Amino acid sequence: MNTPVTTPTADMAGRVAGRADEAIAGTKRMVEQSARSMQNSLDGLRETVPGAITRTAQQAEDLARRGIEQARLTADQVRERAMRASDVAVDRIRTDPLKSVLIAAAAGAATALLVQWLVSRRSPQ
Repeated sequence: MNTPVTTPTADMAGRVAGRADEAIAGTKRMVEQSARSMQNSLDGLRETVPGAITRTAQQAEDLARRGIEQARLTADQVRERAMRASDVAVDRIRTDPLKSVLIAAAAGAATALLVQWLVSRRSPQ
């Protein structure tokens, strides 16, 4: 008859093997819990991300619409001011045509002198 021999080394090896099995089982449980947690997080993201993207797109469209409307209003205001300035200029020309012609001639002469002066400064002498 063979009876199993138990030695302190065999006992220690058995205990180490048992502890290793427990550590492996614990690690396996932790990995499974982490996987479930990650899956739950991904499921949550799948539910929230499309709504956030939709809201962001709507906000961008609203902002673009408001920008376009503001640009349209500004263009209308500039156009109105230009028309008023043009009307004022036409009224002044009708009121005093000689003065208007003299002012235009003086402005043209001043511009011509300024251009001539700038050209002469740039050309080598």
